[in-house]
Order: sequence, then C-alpha cells, then structure tokens
Amino acid sequence: MDAVEREEEEVNTLKQQFRFLPDKYKDCYLVYILTEKRQSTAIVFARSPDVCRLALMLQYLGIRAIPITGHMEESQRLLASGMFKAGQFNVLICTDIAIRDLDIPSVDIIISYDIPSNPQYYVYRIGRTACDGRSGVAISLVNQYELEWYTKIEKLIGKELPEFPAQEEEVLQFLEPVKEAKILAESVRNVHPNLVYLLFIINNWGFPIT
Repeated sequence: MDAVEREEEEVNTLKQQFRFLPDKYKDCYLVYILTEKRQSTAIVFARSPDVCRLALMLQYLGIRAIPITGHMEESQRLLASGMFKAGQFNVLICTDIAIRDLDIPSVDIIISYDIPSNPQYYVYRIGRTACDGRSGVAISLVNQYELEWYTKIEKLIGKELPEFPAQEEEVLQFLEPVKEAKILAESVRNVHPNLVYLLFIINNWGFPIT
C-alpha cells in the first residue's frame, strides 16, 4: 500500500458531520453528544473564554473533563495532558493554540464547539482523530453567527458534510440540568485559570468542586 492509499484509507475512517443550531442550545448539544459517547475519548475545541466554563459545566454534570488554556503554566498544561492520556479524564477542552505542541494521542471524537475563522484550523483539529486505521468522528456545532466560517471549511475540504443526526426533543431534555450547571460554572468563570486547574485536580482526587 503506497502513501496515497494509506492517506485515503485514513480519510475513509473519519466521519465528518455538522449541526446547525441556535447559539442558546449549543451547550445542550455538547452535553448530549458527550453523554451519548460517555465511554469515548474526546477533544472539544473552544475559544479561550469558554474553555474553563465548559469544563466546569461538564464536571458538574458528571462528565470527566479537564481544560487546557494558553493562560496555564507549561508545567500545568503538560500535567493536564498527561492525565488525559492516562485516562483520568476522557474529555479535553482546549483552544487550538494551547495544545499545538502537546503530545496528545488520537481520540474517538473531535467536537468543534466554536467554528474557527481560519478554516485551516479545522483541518488541524480533525487530524487528531481517525489515525493509524482507527475510526473517528468530527462534529461541528454551527450557530447562526458562524455560518460564513463553516462555509469556508466546506469549500476548503471540497465537500458538503452530512448533518449530525439528533432528535431535538431528546437534546433539550438536558436544558434544565445544563442551565443549573452553567450558573455554577459562571460563578467561577473569572477565577484565574491556574486556580481553576487546581480545582479540577482536587475533584479528580474525589473532592467535589460543587
């Protein structure tokens, strides 16, 4: 098998999907996907202001998530990525820049919570799944403000993606739990990222952050 055939095989093991949704339901869809795929490993890409908030929200909902941001010290980012690799957390919330040089293994699911304005970042993201013959899924959550950026992604990759299948009534069953978890997460959103990071470590040791 030559290099081209190997590349085509890897592409064929990757399922790319999108979901167009109102911005107010984006958190619900994220929780729905991660709950349905609770045994899978996932990387969720978000903008810096959302990273810690999302990780806290998911922790409150019983999902083992840990954040990595560019504001963390390098030693903390390395330790967090090591804990993710060791399986102590199965969901990593991060920015594109924060994990660029980190050794993160291929995961089962890539979720673009925020759509990148530069479509090339999407290509970098999906390169972290479906490696070495393994299957993988990449799901983009596209709100009404990100459609132009998403269109650029489809133009770059040269195809229209199928829609992620989900019954909205099933997704919205998470509306109230997500609302409560968001309130708790927002209450510590402005805490320094290093302190938030320590809260995740403490929670992993069995001391709840709620």
